[in-house]
Parts: sequence; structure tokens; C-alpha cells
Amino acid sequence: MSQEVIYKHPDSGIVVTADFTDDLATDTTITAGSTYTLFGSDGAASSGLTITTSVATMILTLNISGGTEGEDYILNAKGIGTTSAKTAVRVIEVRVRKNRGFGNY
Repeated sequence: MSQEVIYKHPDSGIVVTADFTDDLATDTTITAGSTYTLFGSDGAASSGLTITTSVATMILTLNISGGTEGEDYILNAKGIGTTSAKTAVRVIEVRVRKNRGFGNY
């Protein structure tokens, strides 16, 4: 089950942030090794989205583009605390749609 569901158009680029402040309460920063894994709707590892990342304090920023129309991707954003070395994961579902049924966007 995802903690957040985001819709994006296949031609758009979006920015998603994963804030690990509450998950890693004893840390003030996450490591540069904080990253993500991506899975397609079939559960297999996927490269269907183009994602670049950056880290600032407790926030992992994901710049997301691309995707296949109708595909639902599961993005596991992983933050690693610099002090505790504990790992926290935020699960984000990215649904790629040209039209969500509410008009074009």
C-alpha cells in the first residue's frame, strides 16, 4: 500500500519530495546515498520513469519525467539517517494518465 498517490501526464515532468523528518527523528540529515527503487504494475523492477534525485537535510527530492500511459509505478524512496544509519522508506504510487476522467490536464 502506498503512502501517497500521484498522477502525472506522460509528457510532463513533476517534482516529488519525501520528507524523512518524522521517520528518522534522531537525525538532522539523510545521507547522499539516500535513493529510490522503482517497480512497474507487474511488480518487476522498472526503468519506465526517468528520475533524478537530490538530498537536502531530511528531504529526498525526485524529479520525475516520462512514463507509459496507463501504467502505475511504485516508487520506494529510501532515506538513510547520517547519525543513526537507520533506513526509512516512503512508498509513492505514480499513475501515468493523459486523462484522469476529469478533463485533460
